[in-house]
Amino acid sequence: MSTAALLADAPNTSPVAAADREVTVAELCEQITDRITIRRYVPGMVLPARVVAADLGVPADLLPRAFADLAEAGTLARNGRRISVPHTSEERASRARDLAARTLDQVASRLYPPGAPLPGIAELARDRVTDPLLMRMALGRLEDEGWVGRKPGQGRVVLPSGWLLAPPRRTALPPRPVGSAILIEHEIRDAVRLAYTRWISRQFLPPEDVDRAWQEMRVIAAQVLPPMRPGRLHPLRRGERAAALVHEAASAPLPDAALYGLWHTACLAMAIRGLLAYSCRRTP
Repeated sequence: MSTAALLADAPNTSPVAAADREVTVAELCEQITDRITIRRYVPGMVLPARVVAADLGVPADLLPRAFADLAEAGTLARNGRRISVPHTSEERASRARDLAARTLDQVASRLYPPGAPLPGIAELARDRVTDPLLMRMALGRLEDEGWVGRKPGQGRVVLPSGWLLAPPRRTALPPRPVGSAILIEHEIRDAVRLAYTRWISRQFLPPEDVDRAWQEMRVIAAQVLPPMRPGRLHPLRRGERAAALVHEAASAPLPDAALYGLWHTACLAMAIRGLLAYSCRRTP
């Protein structure tokens, strides 16, 4: 009999020693289920045993039995050794709504002013760290709602209805770091890569750590951003757009859900990477 089968056959009520008391497999299952209910663990999130154990305050070797029971019940999904919160039928539609809302925020902040053409789907998907099909769904929603239209020779453009959007809520950027707080280029690139990897891997990160990573990325944004010139952004000037994308992403509020917080941080990281790449190309 396989190890997984033996674990699945283990009785739910058997006591196992935790750090400070005895806890049952049933109690672990209940704690994990509660965290899914309150959306601390959200659909699509990967749950490594050591990370969940730290979150629950139990040794990691106690988790396999709980994972086996929850996977059998359909509360968790198993793909080889990978345990995750299962995707829901509404999740993809929800992600498309979030992408559409973020694009509308960027229209309202005049990153994409009414009358200006939008970048292509591949570029938008890269900026949002998402797949092109999902980005297409988000743009389809905006077309259906009358915010985006198509013009011959220009592709998708923001319609005049965009002027009706009130400026989105923004948070002030941190002050530009000085002295020993300034990161060198390879440290910035390592931080950008880590933010991207965390989102792509979808591994659970405690909300307080997500917030810390977000604030660290905002400090990097404040360091790399050039002084913003007043006046209307020219959407076709890539240097202006690269800087404006960083500024807009860094000043947007962090979503409440930890997984979307990782996504938001990855979007800012990709914007910073784009600005650094543009700066390198412009350097003689």
